[in-house]
Amino acid sequence: MTAAEKAARLAAKASISVGGVCFRAADTKAALELMSAGATTFTVPPGVKIIGASAFARQYALKTIILPEGLLEVQPYAFAACKSLQSITIPEGTISIGKRAFQQCVSLREVNVPDTVTNIELGAFEECRRMKPPLPTANV
Repeated sequence: MTAAEKAARLAAKASISVGGVCFRAADTKAALELMSAGATTFTVPPGVKIIGASAFARQYALKTIILPEGLLEVQPYAFAACKSLQSITIPEGTISIGKRAFQQCVSLREVNVPDTVTNIELGAFEECRRMKPPLPTANV
């Protein structure tokens, strides 16, 4: 194996953070292209454990996000002001939803939160006026 092949192989295994979301290097280009093109649907790759602070904030065109099994945490402001986001399912095993994680998601109607979530921080669903029934906005 040449040095260039070894370098390419290592790069493909490396993790890269894009807007606070950790991706394998091979996924990064696709993620950047989708987000910059105003994608309406985005699938977070398998293996991502944390959606970083403000990772998808202000992605106004985003209507659907698919979160991977094994996700542990949604950090503060992760999806804040995603004004077109309509519904989201937090995967089983997730433990925490950060402060104002979904603040101002004005189109959000449905959030499925599993029993494994033991911490929903202040204002996590603040200004999500279309949600029924309203979810807790402080620690649970």
